[in-house]
Amino acid sequence: MKIEFNIPIVFSLNTYKRVHWGETYKQQREIDDQVYWEIRKCFKQPVPDHGFVRMTFTIHYPWELDLVNRWAIVKVIEDAVTKSQLIPDDTPKHSEPVQPGWVKDKEKYVHVELEVGEKEGGK
Repeated sequence: MKIEFNIPIVFSLNTYKRVHWGETYKQQREIDDQVYWEIRKCFKQPVPDHGFVRMTFTIHYPWELDLVNRWAIVKVIEDAVTKSQLIPDDTPKHSEPVQPGWVKDKEKYVHVELEVGEKEGGK
């Protein structure tokens, strides 16, 4: 099963480091909620543990971000997938995040693709 959705980018790693912890916590909770409801649209409650998810992220941003900034942005989303209980944790046994891609765009968002199912080549 494949789940696709977009998550707005609120700030990059450089901005994140300068923002009050209360604001970053609030933004994390909003992302957690959005990811949960996007996943929940596909499943009955509770969201079943599917054991493995391959995660592909494409960052849409006005300028190219370095790889560290890309991973910082998608790590928040990866953590939200785990919190949604689609997988028990984000270890390689249960998830495979693909290096985030980048597309030049006026909008700032991450296109997320989650391929839910068995790990290729067995467990």
